[in-house]
Amino acid sequence: MWKQGIAKVRKADMNSVVMVGKYELLESNVVYLDPDMSEVVICFAAEEEQTYIHLSFIDDQENAEYSIKANVQNNHLYIICVNFRNTLGTGTVKALEFRSTEVEKILLHFWVYAVGEKGTRRIEYNLLKEAVND
Repeated sequence: MWKQGIAKVRKADMNSVVMVGKYELLESNVVYLDPDMSEVVICFAAEEEQTYIHLSFIDDQENAEYSIKANVQNNHLYIICVNFRNTLGTGTVKALEFRSTEVEKILLHFWVYAVGEKGTRRIEYNLLKEAVND
């Protein structure tokens, strides 16, 4: 019997797959980055290999333009985001491919919002997989 003020959560034991066009959604998450922090590291395993995504944020007071610079080194994706402090959000218009094998590609899509008066960043990201030989 359910009582007011008590919430019950039942975990479904089912395997579900979310497709976004031709991509399978591997992970979708939201991270809040405090104003005094400038980097988020996302670690995930794909094909038994750890992959690291480093999102770094820089505020350039002399230039109002925003930019994204990405660099892949081994199993690390380094992304430098300059002037990502818009309350309407700033991010990728197209998913960034950063890992590719003979059978699949792994991509990252992210959007960053400035929230609150002190400059907290809300980072929304999706990790996507595309089958190469489908």
